[in-house]
Amino acid sequence: MWFSNQRGAVRLGAERQAMRTHFPGFRLFRLPGGRLAWRGWLRVRGGRFYHVSAELPAHYPYEAPSLHVLTPALVGGCPHRYADGSLCVYLNRWNPERDTVVQTIANATDWLRHYQTWRRTGEWAR
Repeated sequence: MWFSNQRGAVRLGAERQAMRTHFPGFRLFRLPGGRLAWRGWLRVRGGRFYHVSAELPAHYPYEAPSLHVLTPALVGGCPHRYADGSLCVYLNRWNPERDTVVQTIANATDWLRHYQTWRRTGEWAR
């Protein structure tokens, strides 16, 4: 796995510290097959809570994390989701030198805010 070498371990350590600072309620889990995922609750405007998972792919950080809302279930037909149900949160291409899991979770918060607007109005705000 990517985090088993020195460079990966340094990256993981830095991201753990950043997650403790910005999203202290999130916890790191090892998934079947050895991959890692950050899971926690996000609260968005209106007080709604969402349980979110950011799964780190085998080739992280050279591939972007995959974001899923675990609960509550999202409404079918929701825009800005991939075929596997993961959230489309990247405006630009993922850059491993610049982007982090903290940024990904922050993007999920924005996505959920847009989702709530879409549920209320039928329009996805930009």
